[in-house]
Amino acid sequence: GLRDEASLALYLLLQNELYYVNTTANFDKAKLMLSGFKIIKESAAQPVPGQVVIKRVEDTAEAHKAKIFIQPLGLKRLRFYVQTTTTPDVENSWVTKLEITDSRKLILENLVYGQVFYIRVKASNTRGIGLNSEPKSFISQN
Repeated sequence: GLRDEASLALYLLLQNELYYVNTTANFDKAKLMLSGFKIIKESAAQPVPGQVVIKRVEDTAEAHKAKIFIQPLGLKRLRFYVQTTTTPDVENSWVTKLEITDSRKLILENLVYGQVFYIRVKASNTRGIGLNSEPKSFISQN
């Protein structure tokens, strides 16, 4: 109960602090060492993810769901953001429907049969957020 809530709160606080330290230090090892956090050697510094390319979107076997297939970015530890809209030219109409770390699980749910909507995907890592993909139109057929 209370212990689990406190652990989650502490975890989220430390996660935010780690993100702040990483972005402030800009991965400068000397600055990171001053932070007091344990330094874990990464095999290579990763760049900010590039623009995601949506290869295709398909209905799944389950009704009202669609799977998004993207071109691999060749980077590790990514977070993907899937946004949808019915009016792609209106920037503030895009709504984030999915935030996930596994590109094999980019599945939109609760789709309306026959409705035309647009999808875009972007990726992020500890270095920053990449560009949105080009919007891809889709009509749910199940």
